[in-house]
Amino acid sequence: MNEDEDRRQRDNSIHFFGKVTASISHEMKNVMAIINENAGLMEDLAIMAEKGRPLEVKRVKTLAGKIRVQVQRGDGIVRNMNRFAHSIDMPVDLVDLCELLELMVILAQRAAAMKGITLEAKAASDKIMITTRPFILENLIWFCLRSIMDSDPSPRTIIVVPESVLKKGAQIRFSGFSGHFLSKDNTFFKQAKEQFLESLEGDLIIDSVAREIVIVLPGNISARK
Repeated sequence: MNEDEDRRQRDNSIHFFGKVTASISHEMKNVMAIINENAGLMEDLAIMAEKGRPLEVKRVKTLAGKIRVQVQRGDGIVRNMNRFAHSIDMPVDLVDLCELLELMVILAQRAAAMKGITLEAKAASDKIMITTRPFILENLIWFCLRSIMDSDPSPRTIIVVPESVLKKGAQIRFSGFSGHFLSKDNTFFKQAKEQFLESLEGDLIIDSVAREIVIVLPGNISARK
C-alpha cells in the first residue's frame, strides 16, 4: 500500500468512526430526553403532593418503569459503543463473525429506521470464527448497508446472513433489495475493492439476477499473505 492509499484508508476509517459514533450519540440523546421528560413528570407529582394533592402512586410507578426501560436501553447502547470502540484495538484479530455482523446491524438500525427500512441479521447454527481485520470488516459491512439503503430508499427488509464456507473461510450475504445498482463497473464495486477488500484479502460477488451481494472472506488472512 503506497502513501496515498494509506492516507485514503485512514481518512475513510476516521469518517466511518465519526458516522457511527454520531449515530450512537443521537440514540443516547433520545434516551436522556425521555428520562428527563419522565423525571420532570415525577417532579410535578411531588410538587403537587407537597401542596396537599394526594400522591398518584400508580402513576409514579408507571413513570419509574418508563425510566427503568430507558436506563436499560441506554446501557445496551453504551455496551455496543464499547464493543465497537474496542474493535480498533487489534489490527488483526480472531473474531466471531456472527457477533460482529449482529453489532453492525444494530449500529445501522437508526439510519435504516429513518428510511423506513428493517435490517435483519440471520443467526448461524454455529459460531463462525475467522482471523481478520475487524475494524475494516465493520467498515465494509457499514458501507454495503448504507449503499443498499441509499440506492433504493423504499420501505423493505434487508437480510444479512453469515455463512461458513468449507475449507475457505466465511461469507456474508446481503439480500432483500432491488439490485438495480449492482454491476461490476459501478462505483459501489470499485470503492469496495479499493477501500476494503484488498486489506481484508477478500472478494465481493455481485449477483444482479438473484439481487444479492456476497462478501467472501478467508478464514485466516495471515494464510493468504
